[in-house]
Amino acid sequence: MPEDSVKTLDNGMQPRVQMRYQSHGLGPVNKGDKIWGEWHSGPLSPVAPAMGIENDRSLWRTNWKTHQGVECLGAQHLAKSTVLS
Repeated sequence: MPEDSVKTLDNGMQPRVQMRYQSHGLGPVNKGDKIWGEWHSGPLSPVAPAMGIENDRSLWRTNWKTHQGVECLGAQHLAKSTVLS
């Protein structure tokens, strides 16, 4: 993995490989921020518990959602080589 930085169009420097995040678009969540969201549901949830038992089971569900990926800048400078011996 390359660990160097590359020059950007605005004459700045950015890491060649980095994580990039986008908003999850959930709206209001119990915890989290615009990058990751966490919400709780089910009859045993401490945050707005649903009344009753779902399918004869008492549940507390915790869900997470995030949109993220690996960004590679200057990919044209990278190469893969295969050596056959």
